[in-house]
Amino acid sequence: MDYARFLSRTALRRQPSPIRALQPLVSRPGMISLGGGMPNPSLFPFTGISLEVAGGHRLQATAADVREALQYSPTPGLPELVSRLSRMQQGEHAPAAQVSTIVVPGSQDGLAKLFDALLEEGDALLVEEPTYSGSLAYLQGKGCALVGVPTDAGGIDVAALSRVLGSWDSAARGGKRRPRVLYTIPTGSNPTGASQSEARKRELLAVAREFDLLLIEDDPCASERGGTSAARVCTCTRKALGAVVSWRRTVEARPLAPLSRTSPPHPPAPQTTTCSTRPPARAAC
Repeated sequence: MDYARFLSRTALRRQPSPIRALQPLVSRPGMISLGGGMPNPSLFPFTGISLEVAGGHRLQATAADVREALQYSPTPGLPELVSRLSRMQQGEHAPAAQVSTIVVPGSQDGLAKLFDALLEEGDALLVEEPTYSGSLAYLQGKGCALVGVPTDAGGIDVAALSRVLGSWDSAARGGKRRPRVLYTIPTGSNPTGASQSEARKRELLAVAREFDLLLIEDDPCASERGGTSAARVCTCTRKALGAVVSWRRTVEARPLAPLSRTSPPHPPAPQTTTCSTRPPARAAC
């Protein structure tokens, strides 16, 4: 599927950085490049890092790890981290097509990039009512027309969403085109704490198919949701891992999903210190 028609004019104008395009070459062993302003790793002040986490587990970064972490890296992020996150996405969501993963400095930065890629100034954007205040702060500055969709104990009211889209009148809305994007928090919504059941997610996806709608899932608390509980209020460290943004296609659907802001809720076991995974039974919508 071609997603280009959903992208903003700004996103369509962007071109890859010539310096970043050279990154695979300058990363070759023994290569000394003067083109990208890369510092000499022998001058880095750290030769190793050791961390002890709750539970007594110790994480050790070798000199090679530290050199890689402190040096300029490919735009998507450190290759090993990107690879692990991609495997996590594959295991949890089983995308039907190849997806891309990028690591960003924090959740809000990831959301900002995504909103910029999909929205023009003045565009109408569907949001849950109420929704996360941190996202609202950025969207208000962007000049979006926020269209609230009611929620209940099970999350977004899909029937209300269908009515909003089906009755959209551009003339009555000041010439604004029908929204093409929905921003949703499917698990432990902030501030309501509501979580969407698998049935609710399937209903939402059906509406997205019907109205050619892209879904932005902001899902920081998914890994803290126990079993198949339909609603759970959770607390989470929102910016520990940053944002994982993946594009995927499901059969006859046009979703963009998910945007996950995840943080391990408990100290990881020694054999899984790099990332945490959610139960594979969780529905991917």
